[in-house]
Amino acid sequence: MAIQLDWIPYGGSNSTGQYIDRSDVGTIVNLGSSVNTYTDTNASPNTLYEYVVYNECLVGGPNPSNNVIGISWECPTITITEKQGSFSVDCLDALQYGYYYSIDLYDITNTNLEAMGDPFSPTQDPVSQIFSGLSSGTYYTVRVTIIAQDSNGQPDGTFTYLHECTEQGYVGVPASCPNATSVTANPQY
Repeated sequence: MAIQLDWIPYGGSNSTGQYIDRSDVGTIVNLGSSVNTYTDTNASPNTLYEYVVYNECLVGGPNPSNNVIGISWECPTITITEKQGSFSVDCLDALQYGYYYSIDLYDITNTNLEAMGDPFSPTQDPVSQIFSGLSSGTYYTVRVTIIAQDSNGQPDGTFTYLHECTEQGYVGVPASCPNATSVTANPQY
């Protein structure tokens, strides 16, 4: 996972370099005085990090930039299996990191039909949910909401940092998609 930081460096003759601090580990890189971008490739998915760019100077400093929050989202693989009016939903991949999630079912009007409940943090096992009593001949959307955690492993208590991952499913056999017929081409003058 990666988070790209961009900024306007102070530069100037007094500047000798820059470094970036990340909230969980401190300094992650030392940079030249005119560098204006850096990609943090050691970030864990779905985790909030606070970054500060410091300008080092011959005289004074180091002077910090504003603090910025960075996150790199990773959706799980959502597999929907339809069986006689119900969906079996399996979530793999990103859930293994132990972040916080909720699984909800929506109809075509985006109405939440059945919520799994409070956010949960799974173990290393895949997460499965069954939604039953669904109408035949209907499209549904399964929405997995990821609730980011801070770099200390706690969920974002403000619920400001959420990401939704969706997958659509159909109950029954979808109608075939008919092809165009009687297509003609006429010259134009």
